[in-house]
Amino acid sequence: MPYKSEKQRRYLHMFEPEIAARWDAEYGTKVEKKSSSKKPMAKKKQGYNDRLDDSMGARNGKKSQTEKDRRDESEAMEKKAGKPKFSGNKSSNQGPTKKKKKKTGKKNLTATLAARQRAGK
Repeated sequence: MPYKSEKQRRYLHMFEPEIAARWDAEYGTKVEKKSSSKKPMAKKKQGYNDRLDDSMGARNGKKSQTEKDRRDESEAMEKKAGKPKFSGNKSSNQGPTKKKKKKTGKKNLTATLAARQRAGK
């Protein structure tokens, strides 16, 4: 079994020279290189504030105001309009919710006329 690290090799040569000599004879003095078989880490997603900053920057361009001040101002305007906090950010889960459309039920014309006749109109 080769040395796992340079630190292990030095330790064995200092404190266990018999074992180090035996390992050197059997496996050599090279340190075993670690394989890079680790999976790449998943990229972190942006938070609500970052996405809101990006969307405000894309819509309104660069301003002299800080990003936090822009978020606070945006939040206040949305609150005044009765919207949720991050509704300016369309990619956010907390964005504006879709309102349900009222069904404008078109009844069958013959059914409508028959109902009017029954009502006496």
